[in-house]
Amino acid sequence: MSMTAPAGMHPRDLTILTSCRRDLRKVWTAGQDKPKNYDHAATFSARSARIRDLHHLAEVQRYLQAQPWCCVVRAAVKPGIDHRTMARRVLNKRARDGAVLEATMTDVPREWVAFDIDNVPAPEGWYRPHRVVDFTRYLVERTFPAAFHGAGFVVVASASAAVKPGAKMRLWFLLDRPLYGHEIKRAMAGAPIDECTLRPVQIIYTAAPGFVGMSDPVAKRVHFAWLDRDLVALEVPPEPARPVRQIQYAALSGSPSRCHDELIPLGALARIVARADEGQRHKKLHGCAWRAGDLIHAGQATAHEIFWVLGKAAKDAGLADPPEELARIIKCGLERAGGGAA
Repeated sequence: MSMTAPAGMHPRDLTILTSCRRDLRKVWTAGQDKPKNYDHAATFSARSARIRDLHHLAEVQRYLQAQPWCCVVRAAVKPGIDHRTMARRVLNKRARDGAVLEATMTDVPREWVAFDIDNVPAPEGWYRPHRVVDFTRYLVERTFPAAFHGAGFVVVASASAAVKPGAKMRLWFLLDRPLYGHEIKRAMAGAPIDECTLRPVQIIYTAAPGFVGMSDPVAKRVHFAWLDRDLVALEVPPEPARPVRQIQYAALSGSPSRCHDELIPLGALARIVARADEGQRHKKLHGCAWRAGDLIHAGQATAHEIFWVLGKAAKDAGLADPPEELARIIKCGLERAGGGAA
């Protein structure tokens, strides 16, 4: 299988990361209910495979099944980064443990998409070679947008297929134009997919699972279905309009009091920060500090309370920036809110 470098700027490129001898497979052992999970891999090198068509996509998936140290991400290696020695999957520059982590990857639109299907009811033996394509097509036609109906696909039985009940698979499609993950997410609203594979630097595990003291119950894990056409012309709904910030002016003093139609409690803002996804945490912290400025103007919180509550939420989210950096981000958000609250 031919590889290209640097890794992944073309819409048809599949960015393949190779860990430093970390096992990126689940391993099942006879008599045990739970598998050994994927090793934690922090550093990688990168390369890419340019997908020609669905058949080639299936070939690449078969190749990756036998590569226990490899995985895939949607993002591309950032220009100027050496793909051979790229370390962490960093989408945005950030501070961690007193050090600055430079961005190594960049979000790009892709003409391929991978969907994780998990815990969807399925008939016994759905994963068998003579049944998997028909069942997958049945599932797509009943749960996916109409654009996918009749389109060819590559289906890969995931690590828990045939070991746990229900359909457990990854579906790969080719698109008629490059789309970002957040655009595909809007188009797939209501479909039974795990949206994590649409995030730029989310690891998509591609290696076949290992088995100790037992044989693999899935005889063939990668299947290619050529149907009416190769490409999906996905209809992407427009991005929802963001709510307009309403500013009211005090009749007596003539000074702006910045009262929103709806104030967000400080506890709710803290939960938003604490639950933010990797790569979005600094942005969420800044945005929530901005909205917290409304609470100061409404007399419902002090700047000290906001610094303490949002700073703790940022730590809970996994941000390892020094306290002064978190304080700087919160202060910037409060200053943007206006009124010199910080």
